[in-house]
Amino acid sequence: GSSHYEEPKQLSIFNDTVIFVSGDYSNGPSDYLLVKFDSSGQLKWDRIFDPQVFYNYPVSASDNVLDMLITSGEDVVLTGRCFVGTGGPRRINVSYDQGGILNWVARDFYAAEGQTISEDTSGHIIIAGYAVDSLTSEFGIGLSRYDPSGTCVWSTVYFPSPGEYCTYSLCGVDYTGNIYASSDVGIVWADYLITIKYGNTVGIDEQQADEFHVSVFPVPCNTQLTINSLREINSV
Repeated sequence: GSSHYEEPKQLSIFNDTVIFVSGDYSNGPSDYLLVKFDSSGQLKWDRIFDPQVFYNYPVSASDNVLDMLITSGEDVVLTGRCFVGTGGPRRINVSYDQGGILNWVARDFYAAEGQTISEDTSGHIIIAGYAVDSLTSEFGIGLSRYDPSGTCVWSTVYFPSPGEYCTYSLCGVDYTGNIYASSDVGIVWADYLITIKYGNTVGIDEQQADEFHVSVFPVPCNTQLTINSLREINSV
């Protein structure tokens, strides 16, 4: 028969009665894995999610869960990376409810990893990880904010000085909605720590154009707008 491998990455306890374990499932190339146990250790359900099958990517390579969060709405959100061949990995985010039903799947359209997850007081999800500039190949701190339904509100990348690169990023949100991100920054001869803060307001009102199925949201670190359509997300 066939053999497979399971590698745990995160463990969270919910309401002192439920245990969630996330990680990688491998029977060849690895996929996302989420397992739910009750407090006596009985398996409630397990889920294997293959981002490459979901998005019909043309290559078969490993996908890895890198962080997990149980939200205030009691959903379980996973983030990580999916290798798609040329162009680097893609950040793939997945949400399940307590019954193991898939709520939503979201991805970034640039090369990035989802490395850490936080939640703000409004139930929005903040995901941080490195992101790559497709023109310069520089590595920066990539942040994306999603509403509880999985719609991307905004996505942005902070790049350090030219010739420097970020490889691992953490994020957190305070009670007023300010977002903090911290990362290592590598240079030729050393590494150092950088921490940045994005304010919860930028002075740009949200604009909606429902007749075109488009929403426009402010990006927190500059005067750009993120345009959400039914098909893709772009910054202008």
